[in-house]
Amino acid sequence: MSVWLKRQEAQAYQARIFAQGLADVAVAGGGKEQVSGVFKSYIEALFPFMRIEQAAKDAEMKQAMKKEIERGVITFKPVAEDFLRRRVKTMELPEDFKKKLAARRGK
Repeated sequence: MSVWLKRQEAQAYQARIFAQGLADVAVAGGGKEQVSGVFKSYIEALFPFMRIEQAAKDAEMKQAMKKEIERGVITFKPVAEDFLRRRVKTMELPEDFKKKLAARRGK
């Protein structure tokens, strides 16, 4: 009976938090941030143990982000610098044709 009563109290507390939060949002004419805050407090009431786990996950994520920031700016370098030039077909002219073109330019 005691366990059942504790569960009922927890559910009543959850409903109270949710209803009070929605009433506060309605009175204030709140936006997404306030609704998000209400839902977050509802979830904390629903799963009180998650707060500790979430804090640990947040700390781990902050450490990972600091590590990435310390590495510096991400730079990308192609494998081969002139890979596009190698793909371009080059046209080789015969030497006598090159001489004729040079002679025409001179005129």
